[in-house]
Amino acid sequence: METHVECFPEDKHPEAALYESEERFRSAFKYAAIGMALVALDGRWLKLNRSLCKLLGYSQQELLAITFQYITHPDDLDADLNYVEQLLSGKISHYQMEKRYFHKQGRIIWILLSGSLVRDRESQPLYFIAQIQDISDRKQAETALKRAKDELEIRVEERTAQLRQALEQLQLESAERKKSAEALHESEQRYRSLVTATSQLVWITDPEGRTRGTSGWQAITGQNPEEAQGFGWVEVIHPDDRERTLKDWTEAIASKSLYETEYRLRTKGGSYRDFFARGVPILEADGSIKEWVGTSTDITDRKQAEEAQRKSEELYRTFARNFPNGAVLLFDRELRYILAEGTHLTSTGFTKEQLEGKTIREVLPPETYATLEPLYRSALAGETQSSEIPYADRIYQVHTLPVRNEQGEIFAGMLMSQDITVQKQAEQVLRNAKDELEVRVRERTRELAEVNASLQTEIAERIEAQQQLEQLAADLKRSNQELEQFAYVASHDLQEPLRAVTGYTQLLAQEYQDRFDESAQEYMGYVVDGATRMQQLIRDLLAYSRVGSRAREFAPVDCNGVLHQVLDNLQIAIAETNASITHQPLPTLIADNNQLVQLFQNLIGNAIKFNRKGELPQVHIEAQLNDGEWLFSVRDNGIGIKPQYLERIFIIFKRLHTRKEFSGTGIGLAICKKIVERHKGRIWVESQPGMGTTFYFTIPQAADSSLELGTNPDD
Repeated sequence: METHVECFPEDKHPEAALYESEERFRSAFKYAAIGMALVALDGRWLKLNRSLCKLLGYSQQELLAITFQYITHPDDLDADLNYVEQLLSGKISHYQMEKRYFHKQGRIIWILLSGSLVRDRESQPLYFIAQIQDISDRKQAETALKRAKDELEIRVEERTAQLRQALEQLQLESAERKKSAEALHESEQRYRSLVTATSQLVWITDPEGRTRGTSGWQAITGQNPEEAQGFGWVEVIHPDDRERTLKDWTEAIASKSLYETEYRLRTKGGSYRDFFARGVPILEADGSIKEWVGTSTDITDRKQAEEAQRKSEELYRTFARNFPNGAVLLFDRELRYILAEGTHLTSTGFTKEQLEGKTIREVLPPETYATLEPLYRSALAGETQSSEIPYADRIYQVHTLPVRNEQGEIFAGMLMSQDITVQKQAEQVLRNAKDELEVRVRERTRELAEVNASLQTEIAERIEAQQQLEQLAADLKRSNQELEQFAYVASHDLQEPLRAVTGYTQLLAQEYQDRFDESAQEYMGYVVDGATRMQQLIRDLLAYSRVGSRAREFAPVDCNGVLHQVLDNLQIAIAETNASITHQPLPTLIADNNQLVQLFQNLIGNAIKFNRKGELPQVHIEAQLNDGEWLFSVRDNGIGIKPQYLERIFIIFKRLHTRKEFSGTGIGLAICKKIVERHKGRIWVESQPGMGTTFYFTIPQAADSSLELGTNPDD
């Protein structure tokens, strides 16, 4: 089948047109009056309609369990497979052939098969489409018609011989020329009447081959008498056959002998059919050619049948010769072998020459003959049998079945045998192993019963331990919640007295500064700085505890808006450092908006803070979707982190630098880690000292039940 692109009307969507096209195909396939099927490349039926099931007598399930080769007459299989091979190789795009199928009841059905191949967009073969039409009645009619044509041809040849004899007599008896001429005229009139009555193409030409008249020519070729006149008849001969046809004409005219040739004739439908043409020269008294009288007989079916028979016979022998691990034998009604082939034929001690032409009584030992003879008789009676037969030191699986002709009559039997010695030995070994296994199973069952009792005790102990673990986990969860709540309350409640200490310390430093000596002023600076740092530490600890205890419900959050809010919050730091913040378009997530702001602000703020001296901070944010989760990256050109510190930076209060180098409490990245984990994600860092740092974190795209809109996973 050739792939093509269908142009759709502008007002119809391609998908709609395709759907309508597929619906029309399915309806045509299902309700077609002829058999239709889709066939796999190995011959299995993939899909078939009711007409095909009715034609073959099988149910749909029965046909789907077999291949088309199984029901194809052996004499037709080679031709069919040859066409299949040409389809697969691309030599042809479709084919049509007449072949025979076996009906489920055993009778032969003549069918007209039209086959084509469906390929995918890369031109790889997918499956075959077969259209199957019952032509059994037509074949019977053609057989009868052929017999009638053969009889008519014989009569024409006999009449031609009579005409030759009459012409020779005219040449010898010149005195009776007038009488002979009248007799010839009368004979020609009878002959022309015969020509008019025949169903073949009958034609008359002048001595050079120019047509004077035809019978049936227009009905077959579509040429009217005026178009066929002269050498116009050559125009409907296949171009490849014209030169040879005219050459045969020239030779026949030169030798005044019988003209016989074959050519392909174009019918009025446009197709070509094979014809056999035979012309007889009608001679004048002086030996010159007066005219030619001839017939053209349609031999298309005969040639196809001959080719099919040749291929079928070759296929049959090829099948038998390559029958795996066995042999195929055909025998006639006298139980005489007419064919012996097979890959393992010689293993039986025979050659095909020793068997073919001999009866089974002549070649087989008496005991083997006694076993096979009833099976052979059953096959000739129409029965199929199967049996295991020992021969020499081997065991053979033997199948016997009838072989029928086109009329369904049994004319021979077939035996197919396969060496199953190894299989039988394996079965015996398997039985012995099975017996041994049963003994072992009983012993093992007893051992397992003992082990099972022990396991029951162990399982009970494990269940008890599991329950204890679950209780411990519940206690731990409750303890964590209490600790988290305590951290929040403690950090919140500590702010008020610390605020008072800081305030009064600052007032003391301001009002009594002139009364303090240098050491007292230094100590007072330490007190104020320590109180300030303690206040910042408590605020950060409070923020860390709020990640779990005071989180908001998840809702759709546009990360682009989050980033804009973060940049507004950090505008002073950005302006002071002249930092450059760039980003790719960011997605919308189901998340906690405030926590995303805190997450991005901590990461971007760190990128600005930990910059290299002499270089302006550059920060780039982007996100990409990988395997159902969004992967975010925040990349900077800062001082970088040594590899041994990459894991500890997310631990609370862990700092890599002194407060003189960089301010901070060491809680920011711990808060980031807790926020990402609350969103069911991961966070990590990649960095090299002096080469900048990239922080990565993930958040699921389609979040699980704990991330659904309006659900707080910590509630």
